[in-house]
Amino acid sequence: FFTILSIPTLVKPQNGSTDQLIPLTFKWRNMGGALSYRLQAASDSFFTSMIKDTSNITDTVFQLSGLNHLEKYYWHINAANPGDTSQFSATWSFTTIYPPPPAPELIFPSNDSSGLPTSLTFIWHSSPTATTYRFCLATDSLFSNIVTNNSQLIDTRAEISSLEYGTRYYWYVEPSNAAGPGAISSI
Repeated sequence: FFTILSIPTLVKPQNGSTDQLIPLTFKWRNMGGALSYRLQAASDSFFTSMIKDTSNITDTVFQLSGLNHLEKYYWHINAANPGDTSQFSATWSFTTIYPPPPAPELIFPSNDSSGLPTSLTFIWHSSPTATTYRFCLATDSLFSNIVTNNSQLIDTRAEISSLEYGTRYYWYVEPSNAAGPGAISSI
């Protein structure tokens, strides 16, 4: 008699999961007797629109980049050794997360403004999908002399007092969401 390789068990991303970050790490359970695995990922459940088809994976994790945001994907795995190849695992699906937010537009103070008071409210337009903003203010354009750096703002304004009279300042805003930091505004 002889034994056959067991069908691999998928671990993550879990079936039907949403908001998966890119790049994405796939994980499955080690199968006794398996020397390598084959991963297939596709944009359809029949695997006719293949995104990735990789064999000879010797680990039980695999990282995949290049996926599109807000798209549903399907994946499965099989195991192999020199004498046998298992059937593919169950097919699981996942949906990737929305993209990081675009750069916000700075409103006030405008670039190269002068004669402003030493207490100011900096204002910018909201960035779609942003949940927080980083507001950074410095006395040089390389931001090596930072006056304030607040990454926990949820509003589109920052109030700053005690600015030095006659000093040139530079500022930017960086939006963030669950996908990570977005594009930085113009400086």
